[in-house]
Amino acid sequence: MGSATDRYILLGAAHGFVISDFKSITEGSVFLFEREHELQNVLLEAYLELAFAVDRFDAARADILNNGTPELAEYIRQINAATFDIAPDATVELHAVDLSTYFKIFLLLAKATLDKMVPLYSYCYYDNIKQFSDKGARLIRAIKNNKRISRVPQFIKLIEDSKREWIDDLIYLRDDYAHYSNLPAYQNFTMRGDRVNQRRLSSIQDFTPPTVSVRGVQIDALDYMVSIKAKMVSFLREFLLLCEFVPGRRPRHYLHCECGYVFAKRLMAGENKGKLALTSEPLEMIVKDRALDYAVIVCPKCRQTTDTDIKFWREEGFDSGATR
Repeated sequence: MGSATDRYILLGAAHGFVISDFKSITEGSVFLFEREHELQNVLLEAYLELAFAVDRFDAARADILNNGTPELAEYIRQINAATFDIAPDATVELHAVDLSTYFKIFLLLAKATLDKMVPLYSYCYYDNIKQFSDKGARLIRAIKNNKRISRVPQFIKLIEDSKREWIDDLIYLRDDYAHYSNLPAYQNFTMRGDRVNQRRLSSIQDFTPPTVSVRGVQIDALDYMVSIKAKMVSFLREFLLLCEFVPGRRPRHYLHCECGYVFAKRLMAGENKGKLALTSEPLEMIVKDRALDYAVIVCPKCRQTTDTDIKFWREEGFDSGATR
């Protein structure tokens, strides 16, 4: 869950426009321990990449609306000089590759941000869910079956309401692109055939800016991206609050490393049935804050570190004095 050598990562936002979003996402949550900070940074970095894709789309869109594209003047000349008509309800699309690229990246990063949120839940509630899979259905089932969660109805409502409002539509779009390398719901700068047939085109302003089809309704692509980004911030904040990263809580204690190595397990038979037994002797710990009973276990297999509660081990009969 970390490195045996202390490593302090300061997440640097390349652009200040995300700083207020970072503060909003983490508002009300307090991250105290090593693994929490790692998972928080992974989540915020995923969101930063998402926000950057929206910003780049916005900037590229504005540049094309102001300056057109290098080929546009010749396209307009050819359309105005054409001697044949096309179907009035047909669509002529000016394909801006940079915009479609940023939009597709946005969809991938939005899903990735949801994926990076889930390990924070698993860390808090000793679960093993790693991704926002099945459009969140697997996470909902896990929450319903997790007896450690005090506010299950609120958790379920947040996810189900968000799924209905925006998450399911977002993931449908992402899946279309990720699974089929195609995104028919997205259109770049477009013009209907009846407008083309008038032969009076002059600039990029004659085209409709990029749109995306959501539930059969064609909406402005930038508006959609900005809306999803705002909803993502609100959703992440409420999700983290339900994870209860509250001040004064004790460190989490885990009996295994993320690499799969087991530090200790309960004996299932014999006179010591139920007693915790170490897999490897001795248990190598590094104390981070003795006043909080906070330490990390160094995995003998991969040398990564895992948060742990010294008090837990002490109550199980292990000598915390052996830690360093």
